[in-house]
Amino acid sequence: MNESESKAGTPEQASSLHEVDMRHRAEALARRFHETYERLAPSHGYETRKDSAVPWEKVPERNKSLMIAVCAELLPHIAPVSDGANLEKPSI
Repeated sequence: MNESESKAGTPEQASSLHEVDMRHRAEALARRFHETYERLAPSHGYETRKDSAVPWEKVPERNKSLMIAVCAELLPHIAPVSDGANLEKPSI
């Protein structure tokens, strides 16, 4: 039994842990995208909508849900789970 199997237990538990990790990563990416987008928009001559030009915690739920769903679909193509990418903190 390898380390990930011993932590996850059954294949169903491993699958569930993978899904939770992917949801967490998708939300982290959506948050980082939102914050970066809002920060960079003015320097590109773009004014964002007032409803969404707010901190992540205050983004309307429909917008937030859509951004998370988009990131969830894209994430497997750009950052495999095993690569150890950290979406929480920017790399400097």
